[in-house]
This record gives sequence, C-alpha cells and structure tokens, in this order.
Amino acid sequence: MTDNGRVLSAGMGGAGRSGPSLRQEWLLFAAASVVLGVMFAYMVYFRHAVITDREKDRLVQAASVAGIMIGDQLDKIRLTLDGIRASLGPNLTPDDASVLFVKDRLGILASAMTSVHALAVLDAQGTVIASNQPQFMGQSFAHRDYFRLPAANPVPDTLYLSPPFETVSGIWLIAMSKAIVTADGALAGVLLVTLDPKDFRLTLDAVRNTPQTWAALAHGDGTMFVWEPAGRDLGGMNLAQPGTFFEQHLNGNRPASFFQGLVKANGEQSMLALRTVQPEGLHMNTPLVIGVGSSLKSFYTDWTAYAVGHLAVYILVIVFGGVVLHLTQRARRASSLEAEWAEAQLLELSAELATFFEITPNLLGIVDMGGGCRKLNPAWEREMEYAVDDFRETSFFDFFHPEDMDGLNAAIDELRRGGKAQSLVARFRKRDGQYRHLEWSLAARHETLFVAALDVTDRVAEETKLQMMAYHDRLTGLPNRVLFFDRLRQVLAAARRGGKKAAVMFIDLDGFKDINDTFGHDAGDKVLQTVAKRLVRLVRKADTVARLGGDEFVVLLHEVGSADDAANVARKVLESVAEEIPLGRGSAGRVGASIGISVWPDNGASVDDVLVAADMAMYQSKKLGKNRFTLALEGCPGHDGVCFGDAYLVGIDLIDAQHLELADIVSNLCKALREGQGQSAVLGFFDDLQSCTEHHFATEHGLMVRHGFPGRAGHDERHRSLLLELRDMRPELSKEGALFLTDKLRHWLLEHILEQDKILGAFLKGRGDAGSAPG
Repeated sequence: MTDNGRVLSAGMGGAGRSGPSLRQEWLLFAAASVVLGVMFAYMVYFRHAVITDREKDRLVQAASVAGIMIGDQLDKIRLTLDGIRASLGPNLTPDDASVLFVKDRLGILASAMTSVHALAVLDAQGTVIASNQPQFMGQSFAHRDYFRLPAANPVPDTLYLSPPFETVSGIWLIAMSKAIVTADGALAGVLLVTLDPKDFRLTLDAVRNTPQTWAALAHGDGTMFVWEPAGRDLGGMNLAQPGTFFEQHLNGNRPASFFQGLVKANGEQSMLALRTVQPEGLHMNTPLVIGVGSSLKSFYTDWTAYAVGHLAVYILVIVFGGVVLHLTQRARRASSLEAEWAEAQLLELSAELATFFEITPNLLGIVDMGGGCRKLNPAWEREMEYAVDDFRETSFFDFFHPEDMDGLNAAIDELRRGGKAQSLVARFRKRDGQYRHLEWSLAARHETLFVAALDVTDRVAEETKLQMMAYHDRLTGLPNRVLFFDRLRQVLAAARRGGKKAAVMFIDLDGFKDINDTFGHDAGDKVLQTVAKRLVRLVRKADTVARLGGDEFVVLLHEVGSADDAANVARKVLESVAEEIPLGRGSAGRVGASIGISVWPDNGASVDDVLVAADMAMYQSKKLGKNRFTLALEGCPGHDGVCFGDAYLVGIDLIDAQHLELADIVSNLCKALREGQGQSAVLGFFDDLQSCTEHHFATEHGLMVRHGFPGRAGHDERHRSLLLELRDMRPELSKEGALFLTDKLRHWLLEHILEQDKILGAFLKGRGDAGSAPG
C-alpha cells in the first residue's frame, strides 16, 4: 500500500507533468479500497467461522457426554428390572412366595434409586400385584401404554419406554417396563418402573457450561418431558412434526445431528446438537433424543460488535481518503503551486489505507519460508509481547512448540508445492515462556509466507476439559478405571519389548469409614483428595496413580528393577498417608493404608494375573493387621475359587448352608471367567449370585427380627451396601480386567462373614429355633 501511495503522489506533483491521469488515480484508489474491503470482509468472515465452529464443537461434545451418562442411567435401571424379574417365580399371584419376596424388596430398591417414582409388578391382565406404592395395589393399568406395549409383543430382552405422561401434580414421568414371559413365550406379567426426571435434569444441567445453553430430553415419539434450565413450561410438547429438527434427525437414521435455524420448542434462532440415546445392549423399543442448543444471538453478540467496528473503520478510511483525493485534485487543477501540498496529502492517504495492517486485532505477519520475520502488526506486541526486532537473531519458527513442528512443516511443504492456504492449530511461546494455542492461516507467494493467527487457548482448554470428564475421576482428578487399564496395557507392552519389569500397587485406606461416619461425607471427600495429592507427589512422572472407586487407589510403577524398588515406594506411601489430614473447623483425622504389590512378569504374564495378585496381597495386608504392605507370592496369580474353611462357619445351619451356596456360585463364576466360557455363561452365574444373595439377606433379616438382634439396623444397612456393590460389579464383567473382579467378589463375601455374620451367629446360638427359616 505504501508503494502504491508513492506512485500516486508522484503523479500529482504538478500539472502537465507525466504520470497517471486523474481518472487513473481514482481507479487506483478504488482498487486499493476494494483490496482493503476484501481484507476487512475476510477478517469478519474468519471470526464468524471460528465462533460458529467452536460453538458447534462444544454443543456436539456436550450432547455426546450427556448421551453416555443417560445411557448409563438407563442401563442401571435395566439391570435392576432384570434382577427383580429373575427373583419372580412362574406363578404371578398376589400370595405367591416369590411375589411376596419381591414386594418386600421393591421399597428398598426404590429408596436406593433416587430417580424411581414407583416400582410395580403387574399380572397378565394388567393388575398391580406388588408395588412400593401401596395405593396402587389391586388397580388395573391394562389401558396404559407401559402395559400395552410389552403385552402386545412380549419379548423378554426388550426394554419398553412408554410415552411420557403428566401426573395430577403436574410432574412429567416416563415409564420403563419389561415383559415377564412363561417358558412357552406367553405373557405372564409386566415389570414396571416410573421415573422422575430429576436425575435426567441433573445430567442435562451438568453439560450446560454457559447460562445461554439449554438442554432437552424427548421420547422417541416426539414428546418432550425435560427442559433445562427450568422455567419454561414445555413438558408434553410434540416435536414430531413435519419439518422440525427432531423429525429430520430421526428420519436421517443418524446417531447424532447438528442443525442451525428456528427451534420449535423455544421459537429462537439457534444452534442445536441432537443425539439419539439407544444403547445396543438395552434393546430399547424406542429411543430417547437429547438436544443441546444455544441461541444464535447469545454468542454472536461480540462478533456483531467486531463486524460493526471494522465496518466503521473501513467507511471512515474510505470517506477520508476519497475526500482527501478529491480536494487534492481540485487544488492541483486550480494551481500548480499547490502540487507539493497535494503530494503530501496523497502520501497521507496512502498511510491511512496502510493502517489496516496496524489496527486489526488479529495477529498478522509476513515471514520468509526460512523463518526470517519481515513484518508484524501491533497485535503481536499486545497479545504475545513481541516486536519484529525480537526475531532478528532467531527464526520465527523456533517459537513454535516442538511437538507441533511436524504439523507446521507439513503445511509449509504443501504451500511450496503450490497448495491452497493451510490452516492448523499450533502452540506459540509468549515472551513470558507460556505457550498459547493459536489457530493459524498460512498463505504463500514465492518464498514469502503470509500468516494470520487467532488465540484459541480457551477453546482448546474447554475441549480438554470434556476429555478429562470421560477419563478422570471427578473428585480427585486422578485417572479412572478406563484410563488406568489403557496405561497398564502400554506399560506392560513397553516392559515386554524392553525386557523390563513393572509393578502394580493396590492401596485400600484403613479407617476411612470411621471418618465418614464421624465427620460426614465432605470430610471423607477431603481425605480422598488429600491422599490422591500425596500419592502423586511420591511417584515419578512416568508412573500412574488412579482411583478405582470408593477408598481404593492403584499405583502403576513403570520400569522397576525388582520387588524391593516397589517395596521402598510402599514404605513412603505408608508414611505419607499416615500423616494427619486437616478436615476444617479445627478438626483433623488420620487414615492408614493396606497395600498389596505385584510385579510383572514375576506374578503373572497377563493383566488379570498381575491385578489379582496385587489385590490378594492387599487383602493379606488387611488380614495381618492393616497399615502395612504385602508382596504377592511369585508365580501365584490366584484365580481359584472361594476356599470356604471352618473359619467361616457361623454355627447356624441355615446361614452356613446359604453361605456355602454363595461360595459355590462365586467359584463357578471364577472358573467361567478363567476358562473364557462366554458372556452368557458369566452373566448367568452372576445373576444367580445376585438372586441367591438377596434371598440370603432376606433370611438373615427374618432371623434378626424374630430374635430381636440388637445390631439389626447396622446389619441391614451393610446388606444394602453389599447389594449396591454387587450391582456395580456387573457392568465390569464384560470389560478388560474382569477376572480381577472375581477376587474382589471373594473379599466381598468372606469379609462380611468374618466381620458381621460371626457376631450374628454367636447371638443366635442361644436361641432354640435359631437355625430354622423365618416364618
């Protein structure tokens, strides 16, 4: 622009001199104005595209996370229905023993599942024969969809979702049901659960990371029953109408869709990400559809101001330049004496046009292909604290993050081959040493590289946060079970290639339950967070500390020389964990740690072998008095079944017989996993274990009630906790490391016998009919 300005002004040095005519001067001015306008338009368009893509990615990611979380909620409810159905006998009558047994369980299950509004068992005619809501007993619901759907097509594996319906209190509920069929496939009854949408609301609210974002959940028939944030009365709205985004999404048969336009539900121009929730393993008769959206005006406000500002600057420059050029030419025609003044004015015009490069907020620059920096606009000094002189002695490319250089070099190579403009996201070092994520646009002419960059660090951080949610524990920030197994595979593969050893350290906190009971769950969370930080500080950067759940942690040590190296780390863990932990308000607490250590390949060749060996060693530390570490026995992974010796007999025939039955089922489950008998066999044994456990707990409850056992409340509470633990283990049986869970099942059974059932047995021995079944 400066060179063009000199040419123009030179031609206007005086009347009669050779140079461009007045007409040519205006043509050159018009051309410069067009170039300036194109550059302004490109900047505004580029900013608009960046904002749109960022919002789209955020909404799609949020809908995906919500879909996974709601699918998991539905699966847990399905497991509960399957467990109840497995407890029912072939005859569904109100006085049938299995129906009475299930009826007693429904209240417990409903209280443990906060989203459940009602649980009920209906016979083949649609009459309620068991329910946690006594007012429903004996009523007929044969006319309701949640009965008619499974009755019309009684497929045992199908999870039927009926259309949402509104209660008399104005609450929208959705019902899930499963058919109960006879051996010949005929309908015997229907198992029903109605769900309060409050858990769904919590899930949808969790993915709304801005106040302007809204989220909704609709039934597959188009009936909407959840909208967040609350405040809009949209329950029951029918979205399945021609031309709606909901209808287009379902007709497209895609798991996920993205739209932009007028949303029927709120009547606003919006961006909308839709995702179908219909996990394959649930066999749902109809899907749920999640929508996460945001009003266009809410996130284009800043862009509008940006565009208006650039337009105002552009108009100001063009008007000012046109006026100056007009006045200059008129003055030159009037008197050649004013030629020098006209030349100065035109130079000023050229400077005004050139200010575009100076005033734009984007990072613009001109760089040689070899990295020599020729020109930067002032935005570099404002945003990155650099000037052109800072690159005189070094290459511009040296300020890129080393890990991003491959992508940058590939883009430059493509430009050298004559390719189109290239775009990429790469980190660039600020003067203070911090790296910022910049979205680069690169174009080349001959050996000159034209660069434009926009800081997208916040967007990258948001994407990283979403990734963090999927693979890290929310309370402690440590890797979760999924990420731990991925790293364990990588470490063992590297150890196998390099002929090295690796160690796994299982850590179970001692005394954690006492802190929870004494100070509350907030204090318990504080303990878990503190222990997590201490463990991370103790290990190397290449090692991994993960939380498997509850108060269980695991440390993966990369490349250890021997078991002694792992033992040294365990000693440091014991010292660090034992230090006092502030709990707030002047309170403090202490916990210990029981640690089990296994070494690959000394304690097993597979992932399961190493995990089971470490867990068994940890259990041995518990038995030896806790707050210690134990090394796994070399070459002994421990995949055998439950060894039920005399030490586990409580002296009550009925209880001991049921304990032996449970031990036998656990042993069969261990064998099925070890021999790879298949998923159906494994889940069959697990369902038997769950059913037998519920029956056993009901037996003990009856004995405690009959004989007035003083510790009944605590014993029943422990039963409820054990059932929840058992339910949470079921989804893990189909994942990597499932064989490791069988060792946890052994501990789950045997620890309860030693810690609670022995006490109950001692109490019952003095009763004359203590060994008989409860009446």
